[in-house]
Amino acid sequence: MSDDEQIERTAARYRPVKFDLPEIDDIPSLDRALSIVIAKAAAGELYPRVALDFTRMMETRRRALSDRDLEQRLEALEESQRAHRRARAGG
Repeated sequence: MSDDEQIERTAARYRPVKFDLPEIDDIPSLDRALSIVIAKAAAGELYPRVALDFTRMMETRRRALSDRDLEQRLEALEESQRAHRRARAGG
């Protein structure tokens, strides 16, 4: 590979990439988005490095979704405990 080809290949990894992904607001939509990125990489439409960068962003999103889910569950448990205590105190 010539120096010019190597430079072009390196530069191509840092060009903006545009393609449609679903809004990632839950785990099933994250799974669909990840499948799209993997398929595009497998088809040669994304450099593997770019696909890896997308999957890293998606992993960050997965952790945020998981944290949100755990927080909601904890709040529901705490409210359930408060309601149970109120019922016991009143009864």
